[in-house]
Amino acid sequence: TTEGTAGGCSAVQSSSGKGWRLQIFIVGTAMLLCNLDRVAMGILAVPLIQEFSLSMTELGVLQSSYLWGYLVGQIPAGLASDKYGGVEVMLVGLLVWSLATCGTALAKYAAAPLTIAIASRVLMGFGSSLAL
Repeated sequence: TTEGTAGGCSAVQSSSGKGWRLQIFIVGTAMLLCNLDRVAMGILAVPLIQEFSLSMTELGVLQSSYLWGYLVGQIPAGLASDKYGGVEVMLVGLLVWSLATCGTALAKYAAAPLTIAIASRVLMGFGSSLAL
């Protein structure tokens, strides 16, 4: 095993070369799940309108709220990656994104479900910006 630092990122390479395959698999899986979360509201539009009696405007706000968090998180994610390293920031992003996904599902039981769902989606977008 060789260790080195390149461009501020620590790298560990296995002499067999298999370590990068695992890293690509983990990052690829995270990207796939982030993108699935991003488009889930479009797939669920009709059931959401029926379940929560949403107007088209409310649905539009709910669907776009993911991108608000994603937009706001881009620069902090880059700065954090430079300071702490990409792996650490990605793990924090996956944690934030996972908790926000739970919040989105639990919004149904809140007194103001639309508000909680929007806040969860913003947080999910922010977590995705860190994870990606």
